[in-house]
Amino acid sequence: MRLRIHSLQGTLYDGKAKRLTLPTEVGEITVLDEHEPLISVTKQGLAIVEDGEGKEQFFRINSGFLEVKSGSEVLVLAD
Repeated sequence: MRLRIHSLQGTLYDGKAKRLTLPTEVGEITVLDEHEPLISVTKQGLAIVEDGEGKEQFFRINSGFLEVKSGSEVLVLAD
């Protein structure tokens, strides 16, 4: 999937990812390739990205939004 994570400080991640795990208002979720379309509010915590090479990257986020679009495109706007 193509993942972009943007914050007020700039782009934190822009590239291919195998998995994204992050906290939302309804609990922690994991987004994988071909995930159903979804819009959700994120909350403070750790976003964990498994990149295309299988390495994990960690990003501290506060509040924000998650959008999963059809075609395996994922956008996180984080504070």
